[in-house]
Amino acid sequence: MSTLKVDKIDPQTGSTITVPSGQTLDISSATLTPPAAMPASSGVNLTALNATQLTSGAVPVAQMPAGSVIQTSSVITGTTSTNDSSPTDHTFFDSVVTGSITPLIDDSSIIISSHFSVTLGDETNGDIGFTFRWKKVVGSTTTYPTSALIGGVNAAGYGTYYTNDHDWPEGFVWDKKFSSVDSDVDTTSAVTYTLQYATYQVDNTFRIGGNGWNNFQWNLYFQEIKR
Repeated sequence: MSTLKVDKIDPQTGSTITVPSGQTLDISSATLTPPAAMPASSGVNLTALNATQLTSGAVPVAQMPAGSVIQTSSVITGTTSTNDSSPTDHTFFDSVVTGSITPLIDDSSIIISSHFSVTLGDETNGDIGFTFRWKKVVGSTTTYPTSALIGGVNAAGYGTYYTNDHDWPEGFVWDKKFSSVDSDVDTTSAVTYTLQYATYQVDNTFRIGGNGWNNFQWNLYFQEIKR
C-alpha cells in the first residue's frame, strides 16, 4: 500500500472534497480539529450520550404552561388587631391584615391566602352581621377586584356572616381562613392587598386581625399563577 504525504488537499473544482461511496475515511490515529463554529447538522445519529454530562437550567417564565406557580411570597404575620369600638353599618374599613407582592409577569393571577380572627364584644342586638373584601392598591390606583371577594359580597353589608336573635357573649372568637383569587393582575409593579371589613348592627367592639391576649397571629401570603 502506497502512502501519500501532503500538507494540504484542495478540491479540483468547487470547495468540497468527497469520499467515494463505499469507502471509509479512517482518522482514528489522527487529531481532528473542528472549526470554532460547527456547521448546522442533525443530531439523529448521536447515541449513547452520558446524561451526567448534561446541565439543566431554569425554565423561562414565558415557556411555562398556564397554571404554573411563578412565585410564592414569604408569610406575613402580625399579632396586632383593628379594634373598632363603634362600627358603622354597611361601611368598609381597612384592617391590619395587609401585605404586598411584586408580580414577575404582567399576565398572571394572584392567590391570596389569609388567616385571622374576629372577636366581638358583648352584643345585645337581635341580629348582627359582618363581611369582608380585599382592597387592591397599585401605585396610586385603588380597586376592589370582584374575583377576590370573600363570600361573594361586593357591596358593603353583612352577607358573609349573619345571625339573628342571639346574644353574643363577650370575647366570642371566630377563627377565619380564606383563599381568594385576583384573576386580573396586569402589572409588574408592587401590588398591596388589604383586608377590609363591614358590619351590621354591631353595637360593641369589633376586633379583627390578631388576638393580643392569647398571642394569636394573623398571617397572609401570596402565590402568583401564570394565566
